[in-house]
Amino acid sequence: MITEDPVYYARNFVENLSIEVDLKYSVISGKEFRDLSGGVIRDGADFKVKNFENFVQIANNIKVLAEATPLDKFILTVGLQQMGDIICAIGRKDQDIPTARQSNLGICLESKSDETIRLESDIIAFSGQFSAIFNGFRWSKSLLIRMRKLIQHQIPIILTIIYTSIVTFVIYGYENSINPFKTFWLVIILSILQGIQFASEPAHYAIKQSTNPHINDPIINAYVLKVIFSQLLYQLIIVNLLIFLPSQYIQFVNLDQRISMIFTTLILLSIFGTIVSKMLDNLNTSAFSVLFDSNIFIVMLITQLLSSYFMLFFAGHLFQIVELDQDQHIKCLGISLGIIIIIPIASLMPTKWFRFIHRQLKKDIKEHRQTGQFELSESLRFQQ
Repeated sequence: MITEDPVYYARNFVENLSIEVDLKYSVISGKEFRDLSGGVIRDGADFKVKNFENFVQIANNIKVLAEATPLDKFILTVGLQQMGDIICAIGRKDQDIPTARQSNLGICLESKSDETIRLESDIIAFSGQFSAIFNGFRWSKSLLIRMRKLIQHQIPIILTIIYTSIVTFVIYGYENSINPFKTFWLVIILSILQGIQFASEPAHYAIKQSTNPHINDPIINAYVLKVIFSQLLYQLIIVNLLIFLPSQYIQFVNLDQRISMIFTTLILLSIFGTIVSKMLDNLNTSAFSVLFDSNIFIVMLITQLLSSYFMLFFAGHLFQIVELDQDQHIKCLGISLGIIIIIPIASLMPTKWFRFIHRQLKKDIKEHRQTGQFELSESLRFQQ
């Protein structure tokens, strides 16, 4: 809680709310806070707390910041962002403008607010709209999670299709290869359905699966890279087996059937890969519990299966696909469903193997943010 009231009144108020304030720095005055933190300094295009070590100790224990000034709010915002937190600031006076501009999201209370802060804020909240603001927070976080799910699903299958097209072209020639241009038309249709599949998850479900994001976190983090690598590894193993395994082991009649089975397997891998991608931050859950926890997910999964087989049966000649027998279809389904074994494999794979790429992406994002322009007008600078 940040208040302009004296320390004594602020302490009594929070104690009446049964909030523990016995720790050091639990209740601190604005002057003591400024003295310990040392204020803020410019670091390129950004701000930093001068004495960051003291600030971290205060931030870990603070419950009440009493006798607070606009500068104290600004220091607290800068320090928490320096710790990696994402800050939302709410105000209605011109003195709140620096904090609102520094924060990741500035909200102006429309009732009795000054004109200048309305112009500087990201959102103007009218009376009774606070629930809508919090719903916006929930949906924005769930949007990030859904983007990660779709990305970690699409990247492996696209790379696998490109690899398959190149290898079959080199081995079998252009006429008998997997044509990537024709294949991607079918993949685009499935991608639209899969996008709807992930977008239909309720916001509360997406949020309860994930931890809070860091301000510099890239969309493709270490965990997403691990899932991408796991799916790509399985898909490449399956494709190579279908390409190079002798015909007697899978009972191919001719080369056309081999190519058709590879094509069908790629499509089914794209469909069943959504089960793995749906488990973005919850790999220890069994595949079946994830499969049956959303009716829309099941409906879209069945829709993809029916639409893909419909196109293969009635428009297979457009993709240079011949008809497969029942045993070959069962083999394609079994091989594709086997991608679910990625779930325990990925859960055992150390995430730290992918942290180097993650750290590099975070560094690039941080450098990009620091090069952005962030300057306060001289008229809006405030004094201690």
